[in-house]
Amino acid sequence: MEFVLGIQQLQLGSICKNENEVRKALLSLKEAGFQDLELNGFMIRKTPLIARTLLKFSGMGIKRSQKLPWRDLLKEAKINVISLHEDLDTLENNLPLVEEEIATFGPKYIVVTGMYNFAYDDEVELGKLIVRLNRVGRSLRKFGVSFLYHNHSVEFQNVDENNKAADLLLSGLNPEWVNFEFDSYWTMVAGADPLYWMKKLGNRMKLYHICDKGSRQKGPYVTPIIKTDAIELGSGSMNLKELLDEALSLKVDAVILEQHKNYYANDPVSSAVKSAKYIENI
Repeated sequence: MEFVLGIQQLQLGSICKNENEVRKALLSLKEAGFQDLELNGFMIRKTPLIARTLLKFSGMGIKRSQKLPWRDLLKEAKINVISLHEDLDTLENNLPLVEEEIATFGPKYIVVTGMYNFAYDDEVELGKLIVRLNRVGRSLRKFGVSFLYHNHSVEFQNVDENNKAADLLLSGLNPEWVNFEFDSYWTMVAGADPLYWMKKLGNRMKLYHICDKGSRQKGPYVTPIIKTDAIELGSGSMNLKELLDEALSLKVDAVILEQHKNYYANDPVSSAVKSAKYIENI
């Protein structure tokens, strides 16, 4: 297997206490085989307190990330920026800021994730969202970047007896303006078949977010039902070899690790290195 291996910036959130700690982390990731980083707008600029608080309570705190010189740190570690996650409000209402970040970091893709407080089972509302996403994707073309939609689990909710929200997004989003960053972990959480959806997306899948799903619980078990969570690649139950093969057959630009919490040895860098070794071994 040959492909570009990247990592989501969120995985480093809990160690973003100071510049030196992040510098060491990035150099370790580069040595482990990570060539690209996927940035988040909320981690490279000032973010409202409510957003930082919500991230912290969900187990995904970002410490002092916004105050760090990310461009210089990445250049020193020789890690590229493949993509930049932005929220839809910023993309619609503050395009000059996005243009500045594109000029600073040089991503190939701008990515938007699923909406908060949004009814994905409402066909009318979903249609309005599709119009907005198409408009943003078209506007971003002048900056030389492509626009992607990143799924979580809510997109696999039923809209009617024949369609899930993901079906309508796929058919309604214009491939000239919007394509996809597919996340197999959240698809699995939703109870959907990741391989089926990869094949359905086809060459509209430009980036692949990967994580495994499993448990760290040890027996004896109180009940035969254990709680699963994000876990290092190869430590869970997902058929990652099959999914990686499909992603590579579709010629995705990068495979991006995003284990958002539950890290091996409580260390996101050790966790990422463990996942990189799994990929190397297969």
